[in-house]
Parts: sequence; C-alpha cells; structure tokens
Amino acid sequence: MQAESKKLPLLREDLRIEEGGCFLNGAPSWLIHDPLRNQFFRIGEATFEVLGSWQNISLSAFCKLTSNHLNKSVKQDDVEEIVKFLYSNQLTEESPSGDSVSFSEQEKSQKKGIISSILHGYLFFKIPLFNPQPILDFTWTFVRLLFTKAAVQVFVMLAVLALYLVSRQWDVFTSTFFSFLSFEGAAFYGVSLIILKFLHEFGHAFMAKKYNVPVPIIGVAFLVLFPVLFTDTTLAVKLKDRKQRLMIDMGGIFTELVIAIIATLFWVFLPDGTMRSIAFTTATLSWFLSLLVNLNPFMRFDGYYILSDALGVENLQQRSFNFAKWRMREILFKPNLPPPEAISGKLKTFLILHAWGTWIYRFFLFLGIALLVYGFFVKIIGIILFAVEITWFILLPIWRELKNWWSKRANLKTTRSMFSASIFVLLILVVFIPWSSRVDIPALYKSSNEFKLYPPTQGMLVSTALQNQKQVRKGEMLIKMVSPELDADLRISEKRLQMLSTTLNRSTASELELSSINIVKQEYEAERQKLLGLSKKQNSMTLKAPFDGLLVNIDEELHNDQWLAQTRSLGMLIKQNSISVIGLTDASGIVRMRVGQKGTFIPDGFIEKKMPVKVIAISKIAENILEEEILSEQEGGLVPTIQQSDEELMPHGSWFKVELSMSFNPEDLNHQ
Repeated sequence: MQAESKKLPLLREDLRIEEGGCFLNGAPSWLIHDPLRNQFFRIGEATFEVLGSWQNISLSAFCKLTSNHLNKSVKQDDVEEIVKFLYSNQLTEESPSGDSVSFSEQEKSQKKGIISSILHGYLFFKIPLFNPQPILDFTWTFVRLLFTKAAVQVFVMLAVLALYLVSRQWDVFTSTFFSFLSFEGAAFYGVSLIILKFLHEFGHAFMAKKYNVPVPIIGVAFLVLFPVLFTDTTLAVKLKDRKQRLMIDMGGIFTELVIAIIATLFWVFLPDGTMRSIAFTTATLSWFLSLLVNLNPFMRFDGYYILSDALGVENLQQRSFNFAKWRMREILFKPNLPPPEAISGKLKTFLILHAWGTWIYRFFLFLGIALLVYGFFVKIIGIILFAVEITWFILLPIWRELKNWWSKRANLKTTRSMFSASIFVLLILVVFIPWSSRVDIPALYKSSNEFKLYPPTQGMLVSTALQNQKQVRKGEMLIKMVSPELDADLRISEKRLQMLSTTLNRSTASELELSSINIVKQEYEAERQKLLGLSKKQNSMTLKAPFDGLLVNIDEELHNDQWLAQTRSLGMLIKQNSISVIGLTDASGIVRMRVGQKGTFIPDGFIEKKMPVKVIAISKIAENILEEEILSEQEGGLVPTIQQSDEELMPHGSWFKVELSMSFNPEDLNHQ
C-alpha cells in the first residue's frame, strides 16, 4: 500500500459491531456481524478502537488522526493488518484491487445460476420445519430442573451405576448387539435414530432457552440427499460468556448421554421382550452418536462448534483454511507473504493442522459418499452424480487453489517453486509412466489330457510302478492290488457254481428232479454271471496306463502291503505336449499384451520351477461367466466375482481370457 496516495477502504454499511464477551485471556472482545453471510468476526479492543475512528483517508493521515484521538500511538503496520483482515473477509465496499464493488453488487454476485443452483441444491439444502420457541416457552417450567448442576451430578452417578451393572453382564450385552444385526434390528435402530435426533435438537434449544437465546428454527438439512436435523442457535454468538456458548453447543450431546444412561438402566432391569429391545437400541445408539459422531470436529456439527467456541475463534473453518493455504504456499513456493491474520503461534499451528485434517477426512468421506451414490442409483444417473460430487467437493477446490497460484505466479517465481515443480513433475512421471512392462495376471495350469489316479477299490497294495517324473507307455501296469474279501467271494462263488454244475450233471428223469431242474439252471446262470463280475473286478485291481504320458504328483508314502481307501489320490498321469495356461487380465493389462509375447508362469505350490510361456491368443470380448472358478476370490484367487442365481460366477468388471503355451522339461513337472 502507498501510504501517501492510497486511501483506506470504506467499510460495508450493513456491518454491525456489538459487544462479544471476553477472549480466553479475559480481554474484552467485540463482534462484527456480517448479515450477508450471517457470519461473526471477533475482534479485540485495539481493533475496535481503530474501526471506531475509521475514515476513507490515507494511511499516514489516519494513523496521525487516530493517535491524537485515542491519545496513544497507532502504528501503520497495525492498521495494515486490519486492512488485510477486512479484505480477506470481504468486509469492505471495495476489493483489494481498488475496484468499487457496492454492497448490492456483492449481494448480487452471491446469487447462483440455474445449473449451479440445481447442483448446490442436490449437494446441500435446508428445509425449516417449525419454530420451536412457543414449545420452549411453554415446557421450560417442566424441564428446567434437568438443566441444573444438581441434575448433572445425579446423572453422573447414574452413569457410573449403569456402566458398572452392564460390565457385570458384558457377555450378554455384546451378544445382544450381534443379534440386532438383522432387518428387524435395523428397523429398531432407524426408529430410535429419528426420535433421538429430535430430542438432540431440543437439547440445544432448551439450553439456548436457559440463556435467553432465541431459537427461530428447527429444520432438516440434506447433505447429498442425506437428512441431518439442525437447530438455529446462531444468535448464541452474542453471549458474552464463552462457557454459556459451549453449554449450548453441547446441549444435544448432554441430552443423548442422559437418554443413554436411562436406557442402559432400563436394559439392565427389564425382562426380555420388546421394551428391553427398545432400551438396548436406544442405549447403544445414544452412546455411539454422542461419543463418536457428534464430537467429530471435521464436519460442521456439534464437535466443530464446540471446538470453535472452546478456542474462541469464530468462522473456524474458513479461517483455518486460509491459514492452511497460506502455509501450503509457503512450503511449496516460499513467497514470504504474511499470514492472513496476526494470531499466536500455537493457535496458528493448531488451525493449520485442523484444516489439513479436515481436508483429508472430507476427501475420503466424499469419495465414499460418491461411491455409495454410484452403487445405489441407476448406472447412468449414478455416474452423473458420482462425477458431480467428485468435481464439486474434491476437484473444484483443487482447481480454485491452482487458479490462485496462477494469478499470483509473479510472486511465486522463487527457488523453492522450481524445486516443488520438479518434485511434482517427478511424481507425475512415477504415477503415469509405465516404468515396468511387466503384467501380472492370475492364471491356471491345465492339461488337455490328464488322468487322476485312484485305487479301483478298497484293498491292499501288493505292487506299484508309480514314480514321479516317470514316463509310461499305454497299457503299462501302474499298481496292483488285492482284496481278501473279494478273493473270498470268488472262492465261494466258484464252489457254489461247481456244486450247481454237479447237481445238473446228476439229474435223472424222475418227476421230482424234472420239476426243479429249471430252478437249478436259473441259479447256475446267476452264479456264473456273479463269478464273471467278481473276476472282472479282480482284474481291475491291476491299474494300467490309458495312454502314453508322464507320472506327476505321486504319493511318496505308497509302499507294498499298504491298505488303500478308494478315495485316496495316488497321483496323476498327464499327456505330454498337451499342457497350456489359461489366464485372465483386466482392461489395463490387455492393452499391454500381444500375441507372441513371452512370459513366465510362477506356480503356487503346484510346480517347483518357474515355467516359460508364450501368449498364443487374447480374447477381445470380456468374459461373462468365469469358467475357471479356482481363479475367483471365493476360491482364494484374484478375480472379483458376483454369484449368479444359477450358481455361476460372473467376473466383476471387464476381464479378458488369455491363452498361453508352456514349454517344459519332464523333470520340472513334479507336483509338490
């Protein structure tokens, strides 16, 4: 600022300055009320005195005039800090560039276009429900005792008692919670949540009534179509006692804690039934909302306002954001610009950390909300809403900050800027350049002709030719088994057949024997067929190779005179030169693969050595049904799938089949 030529900016005519209680150190404060945005700015006595003498004259003339008027020295640096504070919070008639912007023009600039209004309305809007003041005035006589120190002491003792009694039934309490993880439990929690939130808001309202703060509205706000009740206690900022403002901020939490205490005691003493279930849902929901959700300082809910009043910092979010942006610019560019406001170092550090924590929290929160919206809505609408939320809550703030950097690029041409730009370019290269040409895909080793070896029946092993890596010819004996039970059945069947044969040979022409000869013949034929079946079964006890191949995965614990169950796996015979690998790749992998490309098959406990493979075919159409189910996540694989009604698995997303040929040596194919 050129002190001799440039005049101090005019203050907006609509601003109001009122007494505002004391700072944390006990010093008096005043409030600047901006009715355009319904915001309050707390200032100290020195700033109040300077603003009381504010005139549209040069800086040097103003400092001289004000020093004479206040009978103390007013420094130009202090006035410049006040000017920066006024400009940064849009409390002047003129912009920092000197362009004249009237109050009406500022108000007009706040109006949004049609598209912006629709988008903002979808992302956030409020609906006033009713004016609670008449209800507060009528019922205050009946509830005022609940907002006294004596009531607080009673509730603290009841809380200790309730927690002690629950600790004695902790196993029952936790098991009850898991039993409510159902549709019926969700219904109980839904109804309890609505009632609790209304009582929560009345807690704020009654606490405001206690300190004679008008409450004009209780309403519902919609954050990305999610309803959140609110109570308008804005006028509480005029209270001079900071503790009274804190009590109003915590009125809702106090109310929910009282409900939680009473509901917990009811759960302890009530018998099993509907009333005890209601008490349980009310208690658990109240404790959870009070201690975890409401105390969150990163969203503009109770925790945020409690923190704001505890620090004595109005408009905590915007002011902390301003400091965080300033610190970020200093770290990245080091332009040596002064901070937005002159405050203590510890408070400045806290505001910066709070802003950065808010940014991180909201990034993941809004990203999660966007994903939920995308999942719950029809795809085309879900995609649009997803894009709107990501753009509005994440990309747009980043874009505005980048525009701010560009507008101030003349002041940001420093050595630190070159260093930061180099780091940024390096990060871009690390993220987007494919430094590695490697593509990892889940794959399955398959043989087009394989024969799993099992004992033909239960019995004792008497001879085996099974050896890992052994090549065998078709018809070659692999194992030979015996079954004493089968041998006994064969001997009995042979003797019975011999006896029936003797009976037929000795038959005479007597009438008795002629009448029974047909029965004997039938028994003879049946026994003969039985003997043939037993003989065939005995022959099958010798297992032979069905084709030329290689023995792999042979059970090394096999030995002669060993009893084997029919379900025991003995190994596998595979036909050589019939081995292939079937893999699946997503869209990012398919653009980096081509037919003829060589690779390596890395087994997972199946083949000891890595095997060279070559791509022989790549499907251009995404798989609708996953045929290789062993590659699915349900089976421990890497391909995410969705269970179809017909029990088939459908890949989640676009997955393309890749066929590869495998080259191997016989000694490498040893299943472990």
